[in-house]
Amino acid sequence: MEALRKNSVAVIISTAIILSTIIAAGTFAYVRKTPASGGVVSVTGSRKKEIRSDYAVWRCEYSAQAETMTAAYAEIRTHYDNVRKFLIDNGISDSEIRQLAVNTYSVYERNYSGYTTNRIEAYNLSQVVEVRTKDVDKVFEVSKRITELIDKGINISSYPAQYFYTQIAELRVEMIALATQDAKDRAEKIAENSGAKITGMKSAKAGVFQITPLYSNEISDYGINDTSSIDKEIMAVMNCEFKTR
Repeated sequence: MEALRKNSVAVIISTAIILSTIIAAGTFAYVRKTPASGGVVSVTGSRKKEIRSDYAVWRCEYSAQAETMTAAYAEIRTHYDNVRKFLIDNGISDSEIRQLAVNTYSVYERNYSGYTTNRIEAYNLSQVVEVRTKDVDKVFEVSKRITELIDKGINISSYPAQYFYTQIAELRVEMIALATQDAKDRAEKIAENSGAKITGMKSAKAGVFQITPLYSNEISDYGINDTSSIDKEIMAVMNCEFKTR
């Protein structure tokens, strides 16, 4: 009885080691037999590729406050002229600059108790300037330097730039094909090791498709679409079943 117990423990440990090795290698596969058609190998295939963003969207915002709406708006217009000049002087073309709507809100006076009254004390106006360009490196540099305008009396802030890859639809098709081929290669090796042969694909289902920063280990069931990095990594996963005999 003691020998039987030791043998059972040894089998469990061996099985655990095998499964751990498979998981560490990034492959999940299993073979099952079907009475009518021989066997089926279920495999997860994946493929990664480095890509570089080819389009950027970046925004900065400035504000002005004055006792009258007219004075506040005049200051906003001056701010825009200075921001636009800064952008053009730093390599952004005029056609890539968009002036968005001015946002306005009233600043109400507070009484001695700290409560807001109905009397308007000032007007605060803010405006966003947006840059859309294919020159992602230029945006990266300019977005870091825009706050230099604070020295000119402009209350300005910069939003994080967003970087996109515009050929993602075409690349998605290519990556799915590569991930499917990877699944097939894995299935063939598994079948060969068990003395079987792949005779065709039974089913295929797309798994995670995501874009992450380079060297990221992030994985999400819903996929990730990183827009914070210029250089990215795209990954496609396919869950496939192959018939064997």
